[in-house]
Amino acid sequence: MIRVMMVEDDLSTAKLLAQLVRKLWPQARVAHFSEGMTALEHWREEGADLVLLDWGLPGSVSGLDLLRDIRRDSNDVVCVMITGRAAREMILSALHHRVDAYIVKPFRPQEVLARLTEVMKSAQALSRMPKPASPDSLADFVALQLREGAIGMPIAPKLVEALAKLPQADAEQRASLVRRCRVEPALVARLLGIANNSHYNTGATVIETFEGALELVGLDGLTNLAFTLSLQPGSELRDDFLQRRCLLEQRACLDLVAVVNRLGQRIEHDVSACRAACLLYRAGEFTLLQILQAWADLGHSLDETACNAIIQTHAAEAAIQLKMQWQIPTSIRLRAGSTYQLTSGTVKIDDILMRLAALIASGEDSDELKRLFSRLGIADHSIDAFRLPPRSPDT
Repeated sequence: MIRVMMVEDDLSTAKLLAQLVRKLWPQARVAHFSEGMTALEHWREEGADLVLLDWGLPGSVSGLDLLRDIRRDSNDVVCVMITGRAAREMILSALHHRVDAYIVKPFRPQEVLARLTEVMKSAQALSRMPKPASPDSLADFVALQLREGAIGMPIAPKLVEALAKLPQADAEQRASLVRRCRVEPALVARLLGIANNSHYNTGATVIETFEGALELVGLDGLTNLAFTLSLQPGSELRDDFLQRRCLLEQRACLDLVAVVNRLGQRIEHDVSACRAACLLYRAGEFTLLQILQAWADLGHSLDETACNAIIQTHAAEAAIQLKMQWQIPTSIRLRAGSTYQLTSGTVKIDDILMRLAALIASGEDSDELKRLFSRLGIADHSIDAFRLPPRSPDT
């Protein structure tokens, strides 16, 4: 039986959270408290497996105070902050005290269901693993994170801050921000995984586009996903080399999107599902950048040559691990994988188009390129029409 301690002073929110908990775990024992001191006493006497915390509580003990005291006693209990406070300094304070998830009100019930399921599964999986020794080298640290860690992808802090202000934004500002989000690899990948979770997608149709996923998850859910990503160690790239490398990988993804769009227009084919897959083109590289920053955040220095070697060696493995952990649908994984190699007998236009776009974006003029043009019914003399103009170093 799962023991849940819920600390929430708004009765209607508390009732909803209790219903959601019991939907996931019908036999759960839920203890509800409206202020922090009584909750703290209960924690010290009874403990809990899952703690749901509001930040602002009546009395002298805040949700952050509770989180701090709980973490002094235990690193194993799952702690989820569910609050209307979205300032970056508050999120960082919660991160400092090892919150497992940070959900901003107003929330969608499906979002809470999906997030609670995810964090509890991760906690149970980790509890079954033997505690590894602290890695003493970068190679060991990367191997450990890929094998057992909760890996992620970097996300720009300014984007997270902008999403926190979304409720106050006007229609034009919201539209602009959504356009920005649709080309953020971390957010697109995470959104697609969550939208295809059974709590959101109850049908048989796979959600393969950013727009379709956003329609299910909503702007509040998108904001919460951004907060979740920002809580991941290494999510904010502060090292200069990692920032430059991230920019190069982002450009590679956007170049692929541009070529895919051109090809789609030429053959009059809907490439909306391909666009989302394009942003997973460098998923392994992004994942490793986040891990490398996490290593640097532990006080270690980074050597560019060693970092490049790590990325080259582990990118494919990291991409597989991330897509599995984030539960990216198979059809999207296959499109992204087609950029590197087509499986024998491939006949799907999307997969052929993705491989062709990757060859064009890389500047490679090969027999394979010409064969794929022919398979899509595009004459060889059209090849140059799809090439992108060279970028200057500053664009």
